[in-house]
Amino acid sequence: MSKIVIISYPFPPQAGVGGRRWAKFCKYFVKRGADFQVLTGPITKPSKSWMDDTHSYQDKISIVNNPRGAALKVIPETISEKIKYRLALQRAKRKTKGNYFDSTVSWTDTLLPEIKKCIESGADVIIASAGPFSYLQNLLELKKQFPQVKLIADFRDPWTNNKTAYGYSDIESNRYQHEKALEQQVVDQFDAVVSVAQPMTDYFESLYKGASMTRFLTIPNGFDAADQSPIELPAAAQHERVRIGFVGTVYNKTQRHVKAFADALAKRKEVEFELTFCGEMSNEIRALLIASNVTCLEPVSHSEAQKMLSKTDIGLLFLTDDLTYSFSTKFCEYIQNEIPIWAISEDGITPSYIQDNGIGHHSKPNAESIMQGFDWWKSNIDSCDYASYSSSDFNVENLSSMYLNLIDELRQP
Repeated sequence: MSKIVIISYPFPPQAGVGGRRWAKFCKYFVKRGADFQVLTGPITKPSKSWMDDTHSYQDKISIVNNPRGAALKVIPETISEKIKYRLALQRAKRKTKGNYFDSTVSWTDTLLPEIKKCIESGADVIIASAGPFSYLQNLLELKKQFPQVKLIADFRDPWTNNKTAYGYSDIESNRYQHEKALEQQVVDQFDAVVSVAQPMTDYFESLYKGASMTRFLTIPNGFDAADQSPIELPAAAQHERVRIGFVGTVYNKTQRHVKAFADALAKRKEVEFELTFCGEMSNEIRALLIASNVTCLEPVSHSEAQKMLSKTDIGLLFLTDDLTYSFSTKFCEYIQNEIPIWAISEDGITPSYIQDNGIGHHSKPNAESIMQGFDWWKSNIDSCDYASYSSSDFNVENLSSMYLNLIDELRQP
């Protein structure tokens, strides 16, 4: 049987949500009888999150060392880490003409030989998850040596139009243009480009100038129904106060949204809402929330986060201005557990979807709109009903089947 090579630089047990998508897909690939090998980057911060998903295929996971780039994978906190980070950054600047924040700049030195071994052992499809992004273009070298191999780029995040992460808004113009050129080569020469959201797919397809028949497809993030049964949420009316919660990372790019939320809280005199934030956030954001009588807790494990969700009546969803189309992991957790969603963002596909399907409410990221949102929830929380909503489009088992169907199509002569 032909083998699939799945490259995901972050992957369990590496901490963070980056590896979740492929940890889940691989779990269902095993159930469908697909043969694959996972190649992942070094583990710099271990975590138990999603390790249960990898139990059935531990023998199919290989860690590919990245001695020069590993330091860039760590958010530096100690003096030692900061020194290592700066040295690694200087090496990366010399190594690439593009984005030196990309932790895979040097990775292909060790990655490509491992992929070649897989191809020589029968692999005919390579799925490359991104970001990080720069290594994707290096995979085109394999096309020259092994033209029968199919390349699939799997974009969890936008590439050069990314305004939230990976440093693209901070690099010099000449480096940015180099990244644009890499992006163009990947779009033109890969056999398929998969994105987690339709606007991302539309963007990549708009760039296409290739002579080949690149396929463009949207396969979103999803929830795993096998993780647990939907949480039995107590009715809001049974609480003395309505519980509004956020569990996860509060990104700095949403600081304007959080400040507006805090300002709205400061202007309200009612105490009918109980608010809890749990997870990673900057000290500045934490201070804003605490000043508005929000309980702020340190990050917890995935299982503990699920327990916290069970005590939540309304789940907060902050979307950065460039990702108002994002159906993120957090969104998927909310719909899996049938938690009413309060999206705080500019207008976009995701907030419209939430309101159109009757599973939540949308407020703009300003104090006035959020204050109106509090009033809306007071009167309408019971109207948010998942009874007529189907979440099947976000079921990971269904999404993994879509991926395997794509692979079968690419393998056709």
